[in-house]
Amino acid sequence: MFDLQCKKCKNIREDVWLSCYQDMIMDVQNKCRKCKCKMFEVMAPLTAMQPDNMWSGQNTKFGYFTSKSQYEQSLKDRNLVTIDKKELDSTRKKVYNTRQDNKRKQAQATNDFLNQQLASVEISPDGNTVKERNKYARKRQ
Repeated sequence: MFDLQCKKCKNIREDVWLSCYQDMIMDVQNKCRKCKCKMFEVMAPLTAMQPDNMWSGQNTKFGYFTSKSQYEQSLKDRNLVTIDKKELDSTRKKVYNTRQDNKRKQAQATNDFLNQQLASVEISPDGNTVKERNKYARKRQ
């Protein structure tokens, strides 16, 4: 069974057999009860529509899933973990603190290295020239 909907006024005529549809369109007597036109559009009635197994699914950025277990298995296969806002903020804070610690350690290591390498360097009184003591020179006895 199908429904016919008038194209002009959108009035719906229910319970029409598909085999009788062609006869109804050709018959002059079958007109819309409201606007008297013969232009009908066939539409499936809502009572005839049955949901299938894909009807209750969710469309995500990883695909279409009909069950939570399929979705979780897909996340597991892709090595993805769902986190909430609190975990995200704590992770960002840890990353920020780690970067600051690394910068501090690198600056300290650079400072220590330069102090060690420049320990034997003397700066002349004019401040422009650098004189290095020769630590490999032989001392006179």
